[in-house]
Amino acid sequence: MGLPSEKAANKQNLTDTAKFLTLSDLCQELSISVATGRNWIKLGKLVPTLEEEGTEKV
Repeated sequence: MGLPSEKAANKQNLTDTAKFLTLSDLCQELSISVATGRNWIKLGKLVPTLEEEGTEKV
């Protein structure tokens, strides 16, 4: 119908080029607890992806 929204295009570009971190590493970088990181995942603030090895990356 139309062109994809700019937000959707940016999200696609981000996932193509982004470096993913483990939840533990991300929480350390953000100076938050792993429990807070898990809560953010539940709230949709962080979106994990499953790597081929079966580990989740954020």
